[in-house]
Amino acid sequence: MKNIKILSTIVLIGIIFLTACQKETNNDVIKEQNNPKLKQNALKSAGSSVTFKVYQDLVIILDKSDNEIYFMQTEEDINFTLSSLASNVQIDQNFKIIIEHSVGNNVEYDFDSLIYGIGQISYQSGQDMGLIIESGGNYDLNNDEEYYPPIKCGCFRSGTHGTPTNCTGGGEGSTSCSASSGGNSCSAGCGSGYFSCCTIDADFTYE
Repeated sequence: MKNIKILSTIVLIGIIFLTACQKETNNDVIKEQNNPKLKQNALKSAGSSVTFKVYQDLVIILDKSDNEIYFMQTEEDINFTLSSLASNVQIDQNFKIIIEHSVGNNVEYDFDSLIYGIGQISYQSGQDMGLIIESGGNYDLNNDEEYYPPIKCGCFRSGTHGTPTNCTGGGEGSTSCSASSGGNSCSAGCGSGYFSCCTIDADFTYE
């Protein structure tokens, strides 16, 4: 009888252990499914020449008239949309994005409480990083649900860990930067409390 009780206890402990492991595995799967970088809106069209995608912390805009790519880094989910009248996208010397409309007033995006980084990426860089896809001679943003753009010019919060060590342009104390290599180029400007970093490497490296 005593042996049976011991055996039953061992079996019970084993069941509890396996259940805990299964629960941990399920939690890992849930965490991966809830990865904010994978939670993105579908590719959206704003007029015939402008498309955009909204990620949790990033907005990508493609001006299909010249295949130039623009981006905005955001603090949190941003309620971003564009009118179907959008016809052209520009960025000024102060990194303000100006979206022209075929009818009505232009729309401008500048640094504010939600937008801390604004920049531009050449179409060659967009191609190389898989951000834009060619189909029948036309380009559009990558609509793969698991694709997250590897932005190589961007803004980082000052005084925190995770500072890039391979800034070709920018670095601590700078508010704007640019980097180019061949046909690949990008630039970024940053809001208050952030510094810029641009690299020609495949990706940022950190301390």
